Amino acid sequence: MAVGLEEAAEALDEITRVLLVVVLELAEDAVQDAFATALDRWPRTGVPDNPGAWIVTTARNRAIDQVRREHVLADKTALLARLESLPEDAAEVNALPDERLALLFTCCHPALAVDVVEVAALTETVRGEGGFGSSGLR
Repeated sequence: MAVGLEEAAEALDEITRVLLVVVLELAEDAVQDAFATALDRWPRTGVPDNPGAWIVTTARNRAIDQVRREHVLADKTALLARLESLPEDAAEVNALPDERLALLFTCCHPALAVDVVEVAALTETVRGEGGFGSSGLR
């Protein structure tokens, strides 16, 4: 069992080093960007009351934005890969029997008045036509 714990400790150490480098690079880029923004903005708006806190807040927000952008890019890349696997023939794509999306857009058209009776009718329509059970709509 000591060999397993030793290997686990080594693996954890290696992964920590790799992640630390990635996180450190992200932090360095965010701080550099915050200072560049300060150099651009502060001459026009003046130095804030607490410049250190401004730099930290701006750097943290930039790092969070970068991580979010990377996640969005990964999601969109996966969607594009799935899109490439779809059939190219438009007739084949349109031949899908599912009309629930068209029904949903039709029912949500702004020209329809929002009335309690109409909402109840809409709910029943979506339950019946859309294939949703009573637990699917609230």
